Amino acid sequence: MINNLTITNLHLDILKEIGNIGAGNAATALSTLLRKKVRYEYPRCKNGFIR
Repeated sequence: MINNLTITNLHLDILKEIGNIGAGNAATALSTLLRKKVRYEYPRCKNGFIR
């Protein structure tokens, strides 16, 4: 078991970017299925908390 887990700013940036890419792909797929524009606002994450 890992007791000392440290998430750096780089880790957080990477996770946010992966989330943004996934959400963008999901919005594009939904838009294609519905044949309508889909608007998605990305959540902001600060200090490990989504705001």
